[in-house]
Amino acid sequence: MIAIILAAGLGTRLAPLTGFRPKPLINFQGKALISYHIDNLKRMNIQHIHINTSHGHLFQQFIEAAHPCSPITITHEPYLKPLGTLEGLINIKNKHQLSGPLLVISADIFTQIHASMLITPSTDGHLFLIHGPSHDFSIENNRLTSGSLTYSNIGIFQAESLCPSQSFKSFVLTHHFTASILDQHWLNVGDFKTLR
Repeated sequence: MIAIILAAGLGTRLAPLTGFRPKPLINFQGKALISYHIDNLKRMNIQHIHINTSHGHLFQQFIEAAHPCSPITITHEPYLKPLGTLEGLINIKNKHQLSGPLLVISADIFTQIHASMLITPSTDGHLFLIHGPSHDFSIENNRLTSGSLTYSNIGIFQAESLCPSQSFKSFVLTHHFTASILDQHWLNVGDFKTLR
C-alpha cells in the first residue's frame, strides 16, 4: 500500500512559529510532527510515502536530514493557495499515476496509526471517524452517512474513485465509503493550546 501525508496547510493559528517553518515540521513531544507518521509508516512496511505540500524545499531539506534513504516523494502545491483535501489527493494521483488503495493522513494529526488499519476496502474508500467537534458523518451498517461524528483525517481511498467534487464531504457521501470509529488517542495539533 502507498501512503499520502497531506501537509500543505499554512498553519496560521500557530503564527509566528509557522512564519519560518510549516506546522508539520514543528517539534512536538520530542520530534517533528510529521516524523511520527513517517516512522510509523516505515514500521508498517508501506511501499512508498508521498507528501503533498506547498513548502516543498523545506520538506525536502528535512527529509534528507531526518529520514535519509526513505521511500518518500515530495509533491508541490501552489504556495499561499493550498489545495483542499480532495484536490490534493487528485493532484498526487495524477502526477504519479497512482492506483489501488491509498492510506491518507493529515500531517498535523497526532495519533498511532498501525497495521490493523491497512484494510483494502471493497468500496471507494474507508474513513476513520472520532467523537469530535464537527458533526459531519455517521455509520450505519458499516457505511458512511451524514451524522454527528468527525472525520479523523485518516482514511483509505481507492485511487480510481478520486474525482473532482464540490467538496470533500459531498464526494465521500455520494460515493460508496465504509467507516469505523478510531478508538485511540487522537489530537489535532492546530494551536498553541494543543502544542503544549
